[in-house]
Amino acid sequence: MFTDTVKDIDDSTVTFSEHGQYRFLSKAISNQFDSFVIGDEITIGFEYTKVNDTDTPRIDKIVMLSKTKPDIGDVNQDGKIDARDASDILKYYAENSVNTQIDQIKAQSMSYYGDLNGDGKTDAKDASDVLAIYASNSTQPSDESKVVWTETEPVEQVEYSSVYKIFDRDKYIGQTKLVFNGTVTDIKEYAVSGQYENGEKWGPSNRTIIEVAVNDVYYGETNKKTIKLFYDTSLSTRPKGSFMIETGREYFFIAKELDDNEVQNLDAAKYADLTITAGLRDGIMPVSDGIVSVYHEYFDDNETAKAEALAKDEVMDKLTDDAKAANWFMYFNKADFVKLFDELFSSRQ
Repeated sequence: MFTDTVKDIDDSTVTFSEHGQYRFLSKAISNQFDSFVIGDEITIGFEYTKVNDTDTPRIDKIVMLSKTKPDIGDVNQDGKIDARDASDILKYYAENSVNTQIDQIKAQSMSYYGDLNGDGKTDAKDASDVLAIYASNSTQPSDESKVVWTETEPVEQVEYSSVYKIFDRDKYIGQTKLVFNGTVTDIKEYAVSGQYENGEKWGPSNRTIIEVAVNDVYYGETNKKTIKLFYDTSLSTRPKGSFMIETGREYFFIAKELDDNEVQNLDAAKYADLTITAGLRDGIMPVSDGIVSVYHEYFDDNETAKAEALAKDEVMDKLTDDAKAANWFMYFNKADFVKLFDELFSSRQ
């Protein structure tokens, strides 16, 4: 793919100033050049065949052709930078990460239009930048002193490598307001932006609200049938070793009160009841076919828990794919886990 100036053009060939001459494989491809004349600067992405070193390369397939370069970030070239572009970038990143054979044209296009930060890679960071652009373009606050939450389209979750903070069990338990079991009923992504007191604007940055239908409460009290949890980033990317958050799936949640920043600066209380105590690894535990996956450091000093934990190979057929891939977890029958977790929280209050 390149941008170049048309030096010469006829029914069978096109010559570019810097990239030389190419001949058309078919009349249909030739017709795509009908609106262009010598001197036009165009962007072209194509597949071509060169039989030997003396043969003029022939253009087999045109994938884009324009006098003006589409905006960086508009990877599907529909004239808009939106969540669909972010989703396309994440899908490409996921395919590329597992060494899936990538179409040459697709790779060219993604490299050209998807590498927003110019680091030579098209990945989850670029998808996040696309969502930020989308939110910025679509949000026009009527009062810029207020925090603005703009709902964005959810995109496919992509796993990335991350270094976790040190696990502080006593701190997490001390902060906990509610431990409950529930089924995720909805997930909403928002781009949040606002303005500091000095007039400087901030954002947009991504936040998530996870809506959960409460099944059982194991610690704390609530009369709510549905609880909305604040998560301080986007679920379009998730740290390696954590669990996917999906609607219709059952989890145990460890939740705390919204902190001052979330209430005062982000205005999150309008959208959420509580916030996740720790991260996806520590504060959310998936239930799959009666088996609970729990981060091991909750029970590393508990000999009873270790004795009741199930070997991973014993429950592998009951785990979801992300739980199978996790390496830092212990596995319990749901009833055993509830008893152990109740004892853990009761003993530390």
